[in-house]
Amino acid sequence: MTIWFVTRHRGAIAWAHRHGIVSTEEGAERIVDSIAASEVNVGDTVIGTLPVHLAADICARGARYFHIAMSVPTERRGQELTPDDMDAFGASCREFIVFGAPGTSSEGAPASLPASGTGAHVCLVSDQQMANLLPILKRRPARVELVCTPEMQQDGRGVDRLARSLGNYGYSVEQVTPHAAPRECAADFHAARLFARQLREKLLQTHPGEPLTLNATGGTKALSSAFLMEFQGLEILYTDTQGGGFIRHMDGSAAGPEPLGSLVTSIDDYLHCQGYRITRCTSDDKRWRENADARRGVSEQLAAGSGTNIMNNFIGELNRRAQQTEDKLLRTHFQGNPRSLSTERRNALLEQHLPFTPSPALAFPAALAPLIASLFDTGLLRRNEDGAVFFAGVDALRYLSGGWLEEWAWHVARACGADDCRCGVFVQMNKDGMASDKDDNELDLVVLHNNRLLIAECKTINWWGASGKQDILNKLDALGNHARGLFGRTLLVSARPLDDDARRRASNYGVKVLEAVRMNGLKREILDWMGH
Repeated sequence: MTIWFVTRHRGAIAWAHRHGIVSTEEGAERIVDSIAASEVNVGDTVIGTLPVHLAADICARGARYFHIAMSVPTERRGQELTPDDMDAFGASCREFIVFGAPGTSSEGAPASLPASGTGAHVCLVSDQQMANLLPILKRRPARVELVCTPEMQQDGRGVDRLARSLGNYGYSVEQVTPHAAPRECAADFHAARLFARQLREKLLQTHPGEPLTLNATGGTKALSSAFLMEFQGLEILYTDTQGGGFIRHMDGSAAGPEPLGSLVTSIDDYLHCQGYRITRCTSDDKRWRENADARRGVSEQLAAGSGTNIMNNFIGELNRRAQQTEDKLLRTHFQGNPRSLSTERRNALLEQHLPFTPSPALAFPAALAPLIASLFDTGLLRRNEDGAVFFAGVDALRYLSGGWLEEWAWHVARACGADDCRCGVFVQMNKDGMASDKDDNELDLVVLHNNRLLIAECKTINWWGASGKQDILNKLDALGNHARGLFGRTLLVSARPLDDDARRRASNYGVKVLEAVRMNGLKREILDWMGH
């Protein structure tokens, strides 16, 4: 990195020697009477009294510009000045960062992009880490420099999660370096500028000649503004995950928007990046998928009639019968509080006794005859000579008490052609890379496409007077915000109409609702979200 002193005046050189601005040692600086911006490289320092357009071009190339400023009386202008004269006129050497208006810089940053496996990305860490991670996965720099405020340094926050995600994608500990920003940098612009300047100089000196890229998407306003200013002349990018998925440039580069493409294509990987781990997934089971395919027609029949009074009543009756049958069976065959049963023990009891626990005959309008026939034809229900009805097993019980809606939504989502689609995803939040001891949370439907996540909760309950509706919406709000990230989407798919209170709460939480007859717009909703 070269220091250039640009002047035609011997008095200015002597003044600079006097004040230690230019060394008296031979060859320490390059003293020239003129300079072209093309001679300057990233990390150089230029000192002089250059015209503003040339100073802007020099800054645009990643060099620092120091201007010799003083107030010269009118009668002395154009005369040769001595060092004493300059001191008398208040001469000082001050750094200026000069920006040209768009399209006015004749130099600017190079249009070519850094080669994969070279250079470093400087990331301003935040809780929304996809904006940091995606350009790294696209470009694959050799190193990643993580700038983090004290808030982002806390356990389980941004820096921990981003570092773990980078490790998941093959980055070693040696390739990822955290840089702790002083607390005041989060809000104090001047402190943030000083920190950004020091880090820039450190990186340029440690890795001379290597590409350096700033991802200015994250961080606080003070921090991102300071880094944007101090990293002028280097590649500066912004991650636009909302506008179709692009890397957009914030420097003088001639490069246009750079499509990200699908970089995170697995729901496991996406949730890992968001700080969650999948403990189990219903749709990963081969037998479940076979059953879901076999009864797809039943699921579609149930969904198609949603919103009509007849179907609302029928869905409610299925829910009621399933609950009553399970309660009756457990009271008969288990001595004790059913809540103390483990899931495995409960399912074992149900599987053993459901085929022999009768429910009254089904009596509904003739319009539902084809649907009811399908329930028996597919083996979900059985009946004896007296017309009593029996659930075929645990799987049939769960399906008819609401599982059908999850399966229908899964079929709809799969047909949209997303990168990944899962049903019945049970997750836990990671802590220090390990699973927590809290209960699993189930995500009914999860869709991943173009590095964004859609989460849907599927319900067949009667919302009027339902005691658990607030818990449902609280779960959607909490998991939606944390698991899906900033640019994902959260849906509530309900086979039955919501009450006014549930609609209002869903709206307050930013949850899109597809209820009753509107539920059949799920495919269009997903395709629109995918950008199709």
